[in-house]
Amino acid sequence: MLREQFEDEQEAKAVLQCVMSKANSEVAQWRTKYETDAIQPTEELEVAKKKLATRLQEAEEQIGVHSFKCASLEKTKQRLQGEVLAEWKQKYREGQTELE
Repeated sequence: MLREQFEDEQEAKAVLQCVMSKANSEVAQWRTKYETDAIQPTEELEVAKKKLATRLQEAEEQIGVHSFKCASLEKTKQRLQGEVLAEWKQKYREGQTELE
């Protein structure tokens, strides 16, 4: 009777080891699937995020440069308009003096 119980326990142990082996195999498959399906795209997203951050910084720098150029051109425009207006006022006065 003790021998039968021992053999039954050995049989149950073998079955449980088989089940445990299958479960470990399944865990390994799920781990691999997680690593390929979840982690790699996350890494790709991080790389894309860094690229976009770099492009954004470059665009912001270009905006700064173009804003400076725009302000400089606006000042030049104002100065030239003042010069042209002064020149035409002078010509107007000269024309008025000639008419008198």
